[in-house]
Amino acid sequence: MAEQHRQPRCLSIIGFGPPFFSLLGGIGYLLVIQFPSRVDFSQYRTFNVISVLTLASLAAGILSGIALWGVNSSRTFQGILWVCIPTILLLTALHNRQLLVKSVLIPRDACINNARRIEAAKVQWAQQHSLTNGAEISWNDVAPHFPKGLPKCPEGGVYVLGTIGQEVRCSNPNHQVPP
Repeated sequence: MAEQHRQPRCLSIIGFGPPFFSLLGGIGYLLVIQFPSRVDFSQYRTFNVISVLTLASLAAGILSGIALWGVNSSRTFQGILWVCIPTILLLTALHNRQLLVKSVLIPRDACINNARRIEAAKVQWAQQHSLTNGAEISWNDVAPHFPKGLPKCPEGGVYVLGTIGQEVRCSNPNHQVPP
């Protein structure tokens, strides 16, 4: 009876590793480049998790490709292929800088920017209706300037509209415009 040559289980896992990690790293890379260059504070954590997992997957793809290449000499071309693919993806990711650097918009700055946008809408409405300082204005007057809805404070503050000539303020004391 001829003895069947069975491949050890670890070799079959190693053979599965390079394509899996390369594919996972490629998908992660495609997800990361979808993020805008400036993310808000809540998106930053998600961005960091995806970036780290992408880099780790690509590195694991390279290492498992090297392991496949070294363990099974009959699969030299396949080993080289699975070392090259994640290496190219990793170098592309590092060169593109999409995985490394993002500008983070902190909640205070986002709130101040929202207040400035509301103020600009208030001024525009006042000019259209020939109003002067001290005239009353309501949220219904400025709402048409925000088709996606009125801006909201990222930390739950409430904007105080005031009258024409007064600046829009947030109820959160940490979100006041610096003098």
